[in-house]
Amino acid sequence: TFKSINGFSGSTKNISAKAKTAVVQGRRAYIGNIQTGSGSEGVGEKFPDRILKSQVNKFDVFPDSLGKVDVAINDGESIVKLEAFADRILQFKERTLYIINVSENVDFLEDTYQNKGCGFKYHVTKTDFGIAWFNSFGVYFYDGREVSNLLEKNNIRMINESDWEAFITNGEDGSADDTTMADAHIGYIPKKRQLLIKNKNKNVFIYDFVLKAWMKGSVKIPITTAMTNFAIDGDQNLFYINATDSGKVTWTPTPSGSSAFVYKTKDLDFGEPGVRKKIYKVRINYKGDADSLNVRYSKNGDSDTLYNFFQIDSNGDPTSTGQSNPLLDKPDLTLWTHAVLKPASSSQVNNVYSFQLHMDGTVDSDFEINDITIVYRLKSIR
Repeated sequence: TFKSINGFSGSTKNISAKAKTAVVQGRRAYIGNIQTGSGSEGVGEKFPDRILKSQVNKFDVFPDSLGKVDVAINDGESIVKLEAFADRILQFKERTLYIINVSENVDFLEDTYQNKGCGFKYHVTKTDFGIAWFNSFGVYFYDGREVSNLLEKNNIRMINESDWEAFITNGEDGSADDTTMADAHIGYIPKKRQLLIKNKNKNVFIYDFVLKAWMKGSVKIPITTAMTNFAIDGDQNLFYINATDSGKVTWTPTPSGSSAFVYKTKDLDFGEPGVRKKIYKVRINYKGDADSLNVRYSKNGDSDTLYNFFQIDSNGDPTSTGQSNPLLDKPDLTLWTHAVLKPASSSQVNNVYSFQLHMDGTVDSDFEINDITIVYRLKSIR
C-alpha cells in the first residue's frame, strides 16, 4: 500500500517544509525554525522553535503529521542552528542549548544548558571530534559527553570575562560597535587542530586543542568590506570568500615576523601565595632572531613596573650587562639555544610573593620558544 511503501498516509496534506537550518543524522534530515504549508496569501504557518525530521533515506520528505520534535516550545526563543554529533542533535537557540538524543526510535531531550546558545549559525563549527561555538559569555565545546568552556583550564580562567566580551563585541577600543556579534565568525583548521575566531576588527583568537592554549593576533583577516562564513575546501584548508572581488582567501598558518609580538605568563605564585620567594634565574630554550625582543619581569602583581635581566653571551650564559633585550639572533634553526637569564638586580627578586615574565617587541618568522623554566626557592616563614 501507499503507507507501507512511503511510511505515511496518502491523506497527508503536506510533505514539504522550509527551514532556516538543517542537519543530517542517522539517515534522516532534521530541519529547524520551519514553515509548513501555505495559507491564502501563499505564506505557510511558521514554527520558529520546532524541529521536523524526514523519513529514513528520504531527506526531502517531511509529512506534517509525523516527525515533530518539540523539546522546548513557546519559550520566547527561536532555533538558530542545528548540528549533529555522536547520535545527538544540538539545538541552538539565542540563549539556550538543547541536546537531543536520537540514538533510539524515540527522540528525547537529554540536557539543557542555559546561556550557551548562539546568535548566528556561523557562530558554530563542527570539528572531527566535537562541536565548538561561542557567545558573549565564552567559547564552548561538546565532545559527545559534556559541554566545556574553552576559556577555562583546570577551573582557572585563561581569558577573563571582560577581555573576551570586549574582543567579541569589538569593544577593545571602548566602542563595542558589534554588540550582536554579527561580524564575528568561527572556523576549524583541521591540519592544526585549531579553532579560529575573528571579530569585526579582523583580530583573531586561536585555540590549540593539542596545547590547550590560546593565542591572539591583530588584523589577521585580510578583508576590506565583508566576507562569507568560514568553510573547509577539498584540501582540508580553512577559507572564505572576500566580498570585494569574490576571491577565495585561504587561511595560512605559516608563521611570519611581527613587530608587535607579546607574550606574558600569568602572575605566578608557585602555589604558595603567602610565602616569600627568591627568584634565581629564568631559563628559555629558543631559536631564531630574538635580539630585538624585550624580555623583562614584574613582581608582586605590579605589571606596570618592569625590570631587566642580564644580557647573555654567545653560549647563552649571563653577562654583567643588564638590558631589556637580553636574547640573541640564533640563525641555526637546527639547534635550540639554552639561555640563562639572571635578574639584573638580585635585591629586586629576593623577597617576592609572585613573579611574571613579559616578552614584547620584534621577532622574525623563524623565532620559536620550546620551554621556559623559572628557578626559585621558598623562603622561611617569619
